[in-house]
Amino acid sequence: MPGTRRRESASTATEQGHGEAQPQSLLRFNEPLSWKAGKAIPVAELLSRLQKLAKELESLEPEGEVDPKSVYKVAQELASPNLLAHKDRGVRAWTACCVVDLLRICVPHAPFRSAQLKDIFTTIVSFIIPQLADPSNAYNAQHVYVLSSLSEVQSIALITDLERPEQLILSLFTTCFDIVSGSAKASTGEEVSKGVEGHLTQILVQVIDECSSISPEVTDVIIAQFMRVDPRTNEQDAARKKNSGVPDGSQGNLLQKTYPRAYGMAKAICGSVPEKMTTFISQYFSNIIVDASESAQTNSHVGKGHGSRGSISDADDDGKDLKELSKAHRLIRELWRACPDVLQHVIPQVEAELSAESASLRLVATETLGDVTAGIGVAGCPPPVHIDPAAYPPVDRSNPTPSTLQTNLLQAPISPKPFAQLHASAYESFLSRKLDRSPSVRAAWATCAGRILLTSAGGIGFAEGEDQKLKDGLAQLLADADEKVRLAAIKVIGVFGFMDVIDKLATHGSVSTPGSVLATLSDRVRDRKPSVREEAMQVLGRIWAVAAGEIENGSEEVTAMLGDVPSKLLDTYYVNEPEVHVLLDHILFEYLLPLNYPPIKGKSSKSDSQKQAWKGKLDPLTEENGADVDLIRVRRILTLLNGLDDRAKRVFFGMQNRQTQLSRVMVQYLKACENYNGGVVEKNESEVQKELSKWVEAISKTLPEPARVAADLRKFAKMHDRRNYQLIRFCLNSESDYRTVVKAIKELTKRIQTRATNSPSLDTMTPLLYRCSLLLYNRSHVPGIMRISRSDEKGLADAAHEMLKEISTRTPEVLRTHVQELCTDLESTAPDDANPEEPSAADMLKACAEFARRFPAEVPRDRKFMVAMTDYALFSRSPRAAKHAVSIIMAGAEKKEMYAKELIQKATTNCTHSSPHFLARLATISQINLLAPQAADAESDTIIRITMQETLLHNRQLAPDLDSYTWSASQDEETRAKEWALKCLVNFLRSHLDDESSFMESATPIYEMLTRLIEQEGELSNLKDTPASQKSYLRLTASRFLLKLCSKGRACEDLVTPHMFNAVGLVAQDRLPGVRAGFIRQLKKYLALERLNYRWYTVLFLTAFEPERSLKNDTIAWLKSRGQALARKQQAQSLSKTGHQNIMELLFARLLSLLAHHPDFPEKGSETFDSEFVDFAQYIIFYLTAVGNEDNLSLIFHVAQRVKQTQDAVTGTPEASERLYVLSDLAQATIRHYADFLSHQKGHSANANILQTWPGKLRLPLGLFAALPNHDVAQKIADRNYLPEEVAEDLERIVKATLKPNKPSTSLKHHEKKRKSETQEAAADDSEEEDESKRAKKAKKTSLPVRKASKSGTWKTKTPRPNKKRKSDDDVPSSEQPARKSSRKSGAQATSYAEGDSEDDDKEMERWEKLAEEKAEKARAKEAEEESEGKGEDAGRGVDEEGEPEAQMNGHNHDSEKENDESKDVDDDVNDGTDEDDAKSSREVSPSPLRPQLNGSSSKTRSTTRVSGEGKSVTISNTTVGKPTQAKKKALPLKKIPPNGNLRVTRRTKAAGT
Repeated sequence: MPGTRRRESASTATEQGHGEAQPQSLLRFNEPLSWKAGKAIPVAELLSRLQKLAKELESLEPEGEVDPKSVYKVAQELASPNLLAHKDRGVRAWTACCVVDLLRICVPHAPFRSAQLKDIFTTIVSFIIPQLADPSNAYNAQHVYVLSSLSEVQSIALITDLERPEQLILSLFTTCFDIVSGSAKASTGEEVSKGVEGHLTQILVQVIDECSSISPEVTDVIIAQFMRVDPRTNEQDAARKKNSGVPDGSQGNLLQKTYPRAYGMAKAICGSVPEKMTTFISQYFSNIIVDASESAQTNSHVGKGHGSRGSISDADDDGKDLKELSKAHRLIRELWRACPDVLQHVIPQVEAELSAESASLRLVATETLGDVTAGIGVAGCPPPVHIDPAAYPPVDRSNPTPSTLQTNLLQAPISPKPFAQLHASAYESFLSRKLDRSPSVRAAWATCAGRILLTSAGGIGFAEGEDQKLKDGLAQLLADADEKVRLAAIKVIGVFGFMDVIDKLATHGSVSTPGSVLATLSDRVRDRKPSVREEAMQVLGRIWAVAAGEIENGSEEVTAMLGDVPSKLLDTYYVNEPEVHVLLDHILFEYLLPLNYPPIKGKSSKSDSQKQAWKGKLDPLTEENGADVDLIRVRRILTLLNGLDDRAKRVFFGMQNRQTQLSRVMVQYLKACENYNGGVVEKNESEVQKELSKWVEAISKTLPEPARVAADLRKFAKMHDRRNYQLIRFCLNSESDYRTVVKAIKELTKRIQTRATNSPSLDTMTPLLYRCSLLLYNRSHVPGIMRISRSDEKGLADAAHEMLKEISTRTPEVLRTHVQELCTDLESTAPDDANPEEPSAADMLKACAEFARRFPAEVPRDRKFMVAMTDYALFSRSPRAAKHAVSIIMAGAEKKEMYAKELIQKATTNCTHSSPHFLARLATISQINLLAPQAADAESDTIIRITMQETLLHNRQLAPDLDSYTWSASQDEETRAKEWALKCLVNFLRSHLDDESSFMESATPIYEMLTRLIEQEGELSNLKDTPASQKSYLRLTASRFLLKLCSKGRACEDLVTPHMFNAVGLVAQDRLPGVRAGFIRQLKKYLALERLNYRWYTVLFLTAFEPERSLKNDTIAWLKSRGQALARKQQAQSLSKTGHQNIMELLFARLLSLLAHHPDFPEKGSETFDSEFVDFAQYIIFYLTAVGNEDNLSLIFHVAQRVKQTQDAVTGTPEASERLYVLSDLAQATIRHYADFLSHQKGHSANANILQTWPGKLRLPLGLFAALPNHDVAQKIADRNYLPEEVAEDLERIVKATLKPNKPSTSLKHHEKKRKSETQEAAADDSEEEDESKRAKKAKKTSLPVRKASKSGTWKTKTPRPNKKRKSDDDVPSSEQPARKSSRKSGAQATSYAEGDSEDDDKEMERWEKLAEEKAEKARAKEAEEESEGKGEDAGRGVDEEGEPEAQMNGHNHDSEKENDESKDVDDDVNDGTDEDDAKSSREVSPSPLRPQLNGSSSKTRSTTRVSGEGKSVTISNTTVGKPTQAKKKALPLKKIPPNGNLRVTRRTKAAGT
């Protein structure tokens, strides 16, 4: 019938001729149905007649069996308004039944005129169909019959032939959807049947199929049904119902979980007639998109104009357009899920929006296509998987547990077809939006990419390489220049569950794979933006917390992917920002090691616990049917520790060591609070206030915003809640078990929260509680750690040993409860001559020894235990075990002398290298030498024979290559024996420190032997037959023992002569990285503990050519940290005290002396002097990078000048003094260039000069420098410029190239140590030729000489370059990781993530240099007229705020502070009265010890310094660089690093190779 049916009116039908006559039945009904006015048929009678007619019509078959003439009269009566508009519902219902039957019988010729048909369909649409919404209606059967007839006979199609049927069709669609949606539901709440819903769907499909076009309103009605799943629509409907007072009996609007029936109808319509619906929907979206696009484009152009303003009405219209556009794009999401075929013409329109100029259009289009690809509809994304860091049991990939979340079909990602293949062009355009210029669009793309990966493109899956593109883009945006883009990318990763991370993100690469999503995410933990940094750390912390179970169980795949997460997180400690440290505390104790892991069981009575245990009903999540929750937690802690690298381990243990220090401070603070008594003090109020302020200030300095923290701590003291004091003491007490500590933290937090007014902030108290509480080094964890250390459960024995070692060293008091058990275990497993000790015995003994040292009275003293310790000392396979056993005996035994004598006799009797347990004997001898020197002195001759003749001077192994020098990670027994032999001698010396005569008698040969081992690279034998691997380790051991001796007091330090110091310093430049790293690590440890003289800092600056990038970066970061710590310590000292001032700055003189005696200092007059000497500038630049800033650069410059006013005192030779002078000139020139670079970086004006005259006193070490003999010599040295011209001209380029970050084209020798070899010299020649060819292509570029006097006797200052304009983050997106935040680097300009182009930077730099030279020419033209002194500018303060991770972690050794103070000034100072005259030239007082006093001098300042000698003085002019030389000079090359990265060897070891 549809599409082929001829429809005619009744009059036309009667005029047609009849065909071949067939027997036709006549309608027998002949009762009247119409009436005249005033003579209406009674309703009952009328209903009876209509029912009779309906029954007869229902029994008749279609056309061919009924005579049309017989039904014509009835048809006309049924079409009368009297029946169709009758007030009785039954009359209308039965009339409609008769009408639809007539349409069925007379098909395809309707027996009605057009006007009658319109009335009929109006009645059906307006009265009959709406009644279907009430299934309880008395005439519901008749209504359903009418609907089914219209659907089955398809007579509803006649509605499209009516005149102007648009409104009727619109009403039909609206009514049908309202019926099934429940908006016209009956009072009983009964819904319409599925059959009615199907018939309604069919009639709507038939109407659309018959229509050539439908009105936009109808299309809107159909499409609106898809919005019924939109939460926004539901919320608006609920709000309207609430405001109107209409109760909503259903809660479905709150969280809809199934598709509405109207949604299903609309979906069925689109699926039944896809061709027509495609056209109608395309037109619908075209109108909306075009209108909104035109509006957006118009606004974009108007916004670019000047003075153009739109009216308020225009703005309202634009807002409506954008609102409609947003709604339309939400519809597109749902239409793709329901019927994607109807969008084939809409998607290209959305694709066009991706290229629109309006960012809002691009944003909406990007979000839409992203959600369409991911199969996400208008209901939104499914709720993210909840990741509980404290969940137990952990996730098991091999046996995943089903999700307990209720499935919501509306939010389930579903994509019926692969969007990327079906609309390839649109998908490629979508992928290109990751490079959009708008950060909002890039952020939206990152979110969409994550969703697509998470849903596997709506469950369809990816084509080959498709997911890789998304991961690459997501990784790129994780390093985007804009903060909100990075944040959006991190947040979308946070939605991924653990299984999703492993299966979908980790396939792109692990956390340690450069460029992968996870690796880039881990880089964001050091982001400069706090919000980005915090989100990244939380996401990574949650991911690792869930993965910890798999890592603990040994899953290689998960460990490879996520095992490095804790290291990445803990590495942020080195950023040295208080905010980062606080965030790291939260991450550690809320994600990695949550306080409630595993969930602690609630308190219950003993009887209840026993009853539950008997019934086997213990909580499986907490007690694991009897499992030890402390052991579960210990495994988590050890799993974390086991995956940390060395840097992260130092942080981890440092954070626990900080607890020990802070707990002491908190104890004093609580005492002060109790004395303060809430502000009511009866006696000594000022002292009590002062004491409280002291500890408040001490604590507040450790947290960000010290002022806020101090205010909170005072509020806490003002509260004077004794329960709070007790709770904190519970957290600090080593006797508190883990459960007590956690409950105390929770109760204290709750008490602070419930106190509404005048209470401290949790932002202050929570980090303090985390830091001072015994959460990891807790007595509850000790049994588990000991158990795992013995059993190696899950491969965690090494971590357990390390943990036990730290506990015994830092907080041995927590072992008090378990020491008896520990000693019993050691006693039962003691070794003998045939049976070895257990592998974990050494660590157990160490723990016991540390406890015995602190609490000797609590160690067992019975004979049996002491005999067991003696067996450990004599028969242990591990020398460490023997050492600690002796320590336990010497600490706890009542008869120490007897045990010491017995041990030394047994250890030395028949002791040779072939004796059994030789290493244990050496360790025992060594420890007795230290702890019982009287017993050792009795066997001194035997000890000397064993250590020297039997061990150190005798090589049992043959050395195949006598000239080789190699490193081995593991040492053989002979090497270890030599190490213990050296330790015996060193301990002997340490034990005689109190006896000056005995010490000096023994110290000289031991020092000479250690120095010989260092200078001869571990060779001690006269036969030169020491194996190569032994030599390197012996050199390292000798240097470490020498440092250990120097850390014990001034007497040991004084024995280290300058010559010996220089030899030890060269160990930092050893050929082998293992030697260098071990020595530097030991040196930093002692310096951080302040056990060494400050001069030892000088050695660390020799790492300027360190090839190991991590070691070099760690060293420079550590130096910056220590510099800041020493500066703060200096500022805290009283000005009246005479202390060590400007420590790091004054080290520069020592560094120059060390470089002057460096074995690689080039020979004067050699052809390669200039090219080799310029390398020494790298040391100076390295020093300036670590120490220099705007505040102290003038002092460093003054130190460099003072060096030239003295002579060498180490060797006293003229050659050495001349080396000092050339280094002094090199240093001054380098500092000038560095100052220019720093001024440009800080954004100072072009004429600013941060180098000012330093007015303070300055003394140089007497052991290194001596006064000049007379005035003539001093004047001659001052007038001469020792720096070669070629070096001076090329120095500026070297400084810039070294300091310029991210410049891959620069071939500086940052990573090559200052050693020479023939191969590297050839490489340097090649580099020189290459650099010359490159410079030939550029404009002529000259450098300024170091010093040049003007006619007036003053020195001209180089005009600083103007600031170079840098692009903002938004202009230059980049995937590069930001550098570590430092005020030295940041300055006044924002740091960009973009990596600059080296060629562009060079061109830009040349342009500014030309400008600077032009200004210098103008300045020289006015030189004769200018005054010698001018007004200067005060340089801006730029103190770096780096912290001191090593210092904070290792803490301050109070026991050695006094000893250290006595050993600070090893060398006396050269004081020739020079500085007193310098101080007189000052005009104002400096506000800071590191800021120079300004005397009114500018860039043309003339500073006068006097050098005394034999009663005479000479005036020396000290200023900045002057005019460049005009002669062409050959520029020195920047040498390349050799491909193998090895260090150059000295002339003394050249034959040995590298």
